[in-house]
This record gives sequence, C-alpha cells and structure tokens, in this order.
Amino acid sequence: MGHPVWERIAVLCEQLSGTPHLKRIIESGGGGADLAALFEALGGVTDPQPEAITELIDEIERVLRSVGLSGLSTRTFLNPASEFVLPPGMTAKPTTVGWTCPLGRCSRVVLSEETSKPPVCAASDGRMKPFEVFPR
Repeated sequence: MGHPVWERIAVLCEQLSGTPHLKRIIESGGGGADLAALFEALGGVTDPQPEAITELIDEIERVLRSVGLSGLSTRTFLNPASEFVLPPGMTAKPTTVGWTCPLGRCSRVVLSEETSKPPVCAASDGRMKPFEVFPR
C-alpha cells in the first residue's frame, strides 16, 4: 500500500460512503464504467496493479472536476492508541477503536469518535473491518 494511489482510493471510498448520491453524480458525468471497473479491480482475488488503478481514479477525478466538484486529494489521520492497560487481575473484552478497509486495498481509517455505527466501504459494499485493541 505504499503507492500514493491507495490514499486516493481511501478518500474516494470515504466520500462515496458518506455521500451516497456521489456515485450517481459520477455515473451521470460519464464515469460509471470507470467506477465499476475500479470496484471490480479492488474486490478481485489478485492485488490490482497501482498503475491500472491510477488510470481509473484519474478518470473518475476528471469526471468529478467536469461536474464542478473538487478532485481527490490526500489526507492524513490520527493513529488510534495501540492499547491500554487495566489494573492487575482485571480483564476486559477487546475494544473497537476504529475501522479499516475490509479489502486491505487502501489506507482509509475511521476512528470510533467519528461515527456512531460501523462505516461502510464503498468498494466492497460491506462494513469496514473493525480494529480492536486488547487489554494486557
């Protein structure tokens, strides 16, 4: 996931999940086939080549700009605390501190403070993968 295109995929996934009508905007702007091909590549069994994904995301970004929306830029996020410590002898269930891409294809992270329910991955049409921490 070191290629910059995966950050752009994370931004698109976040935008599509948070703004469901964005998919219709992309489709009506002529990017429906590219979006479908992108989701197919991301959901496939083999790891997609960053160059092919870059071509698709470039075209989707062109469509977004053509309809007056901003393109996909990179973003940063805070890493959740890796774990916490309970007093000796106490146990607890794991705590979900956030969610990550269920496909392992992008760097999208949604922290538990950002949402009241598990977020959705636009590329997989499913819930994002919970990131849990276990007490020592």
